[in-house]
Formats: sequence, C-alpha cells, structure tokens
Amino acid sequence: MDENIADGAGAVKVFIRDRPLRKERGETNVWELSDAALDLCDPDKPDPQHFEFDKVFSQTNNKDVYDNAVRIPVKGCLEGFNVSLFCYGQTGSGKTHTMLGTEEDPGVLLRAAEDLISSCSRARHERYLIRVSYFEIYNEEIRDLLSDEGISLKIVEHRIKGPTCVGATERFVTSRVEISNVIQEGQNSRHVAATKMNEHSSRSHTIFRISVESRGCKEGEGGLTPMDEIFDEVQNRKSHNLRVSMFNLIDLAGSERASKTGATGNTLKEGSMINKSLTSLGIVINELSKAKGDATKRKHIPYRDSKLTRLLQTALGGNSFTVSICNISTAHMHVNETKSTLRFASGCKLVENKARPHLPRSSRPAALRLRPNAP
Repeated sequence: MDENIADGAGAVKVFIRDRPLRKERGETNVWELSDAALDLCDPDKPDPQHFEFDKVFSQTNNKDVYDNAVRIPVKGCLEGFNVSLFCYGQTGSGKTHTMLGTEEDPGVLLRAAEDLISSCSRARHERYLIRVSYFEIYNEEIRDLLSDEGISLKIVEHRIKGPTCVGATERFVTSRVEISNVIQEGQNSRHVAATKMNEHSSRSHTIFRISVESRGCKEGEGGLTPMDEIFDEVQNRKSHNLRVSMFNLIDLAGSERASKTGATGNTLKEGSMINKSLTSLGIVINELSKAKGDATKRKHIPYRDSKLTRLLQTALGGNSFTVSICNISTAHMHVNETKSTLRFASGCKLVENKARPHLPRSSRPAALRLRPNAP
C-alpha cells in the first residue's frame, strides 16, 4: 500500500482555502497565510490567533487543490478504501467553486471522477464498473437530484457502506462527458437562492456518491467495462469476487447570518435549517475530538441528531479515508466567521478514523442486480 494512503487512513486530513478578496466591496485582508498555517493580524483583535493544518491554499486554482488534497484519496478508493471529501465554510466562501469549478478550471468533483475513470480504463488485471448517484439534504429531507419526481429518500444501515440512502437513482458512467451530464442534471434540480452575500447561494447540502466495483480478470482483459457488455459473462458465473468502494463528495451549504445575507421568508427558514444541521455537525466533531487517542472518553456520539451527521457517520470516526476542505474569507468584515470555520477545521484534525480497504467478496455485480428482469 502507498505510504501516503496508509497515512490518510487515520486522522482526517484538513486543508484551508481562501477566497480572493472582493476589493470592489471594500474588503481588506487581516490574516497572514503560510504553507500550513494562518495568523490573525487584526489590530481590533490584539489577542494572537494561530492555526495549523495539513496545507493552506491561497490564491490558487482547483487543479492545485486537487493535486495536493484529493489525488491520493482517489488512489485509495481504487485500492478498496471508502473515501469522503467535504467542503465547509460560511456562505459565499467558495465551497461550490472548489467542488464544481468552471469550464476553464473544473472543480475537484469532476477531476476526481475523471481520474477514477482514467485509472480504471488503464487497468490490466481488473475490470471495473463505476456508478454514481446525486442527492441533497433540503430542510432535513433527502431528495434524489437525478429523479424527475424529486423522490424523497430514506436512510438505512448497510454493512459495507454504513448509513446510506436507499432508492437513489444510479447512473453507470464511462467518460468525462457522462459524468459532466450527471453533475449538470443534479445541479439543475438543486435548491439555490440569491442573497446579499451570494447570488447563487446553495440552500441544501449535496452528496455526490461514486461507487467503484472491481473484480479480477486475465492479463490484458482489464479496464472500465460498459454495463451491457458484461451481463452474459457475470450471469454464467456461480460466484463473483468483487471489491466495492465508495467515494462521497459532500458540498455543504454555508453557515450564514440573516443580518448579513438579508434573507427573509422561505430563504430565512432554509438558512435556519442549514445552520441547525451544521451545528449538529459541529457537536459531533467536538465530541469525536475529545476522544482522540482515548476510546474510554468516547461517549455517545449524536450522529442521529440530523440527516447530515447520520450520512457522515462513516466519514467521521468510521471506516473512511476522509478529507475536509474548509473555505474562508480573509476579509476584515468576516473575521468572526473565519475564526469559527478555523475552529471547526481544528476539531476535524483531531478526529481519528479507522479506514480499512475492502477485500473481494462473493456477490452479484451491480450490473446484474440492476439488469431488467434480473434473476
């Protein structure tokens, strides 16, 4: 196993990314950033504030973030690890840009999916299937973003995946174009609204789930196989030694203050529900960080207090290689929100996971399970 993957199987990896200042709004910088640390240099707040993380990204692009924070977890997913990546921060801090990016600078979601597809396509000893689902948590209801009916989903316990949504639409993908189409389809269904801080403010948390199935094969017969080409092959076998891993990419809606966003009516209610679920997440992080290195201190963790924390249960303290990218603004006017984000990020660094690669097991492949009229 790659030593970097083994290292990531323990504590949550935490990265900080700053959003460029909006000088047209009079924003001025009050933070000093280095490669892995931040210091508050605000004359109005003389108490020293120092934070350290795995890496700090300043004035950089999504490719740099992906190469330094996400590429190794993608490799871990191919080796059988469950992987979770979530973007956290106040509203308007650049979380969705980090996750989705632009046509010129694609975000980490598309880059990760493309990297997985490319690696699977080059494999010689294993055959792969990749399928994706996309859903959102909106006002504590889980909605399928790939369903025309906007179907509500329920959470169940799965012995491999942990808490997961059942009944979500799944799409098999084999190319960047197919991935891009699925992402766009989901984004078209996501709840957004305009506020004073963000013209396209996310009103829900989204989870893009990539499932990677692999099985051994003869030399030279490996690669990424379209579903319709393997039905007959898998159906004629009595057992199928599969390895299944999951990659969850979570774009969290931003914490917000109504006094800054100007939210009213339904948008205000949405903001309240977002803050409530993020508070539950903060409590879970805090309880897990208290138990670092001492299992006897690990009391009941309130994962069930929200749909978000329930779905993140495996990512936080469970069987997952987890990465957190916390987005901030270095502007003076947002210093309190930035400090809050950095305290949250500091708590994440203390969370210990127990990631283990999944071993091959006998099971019916997804392609066969989802085939119409499958036995």
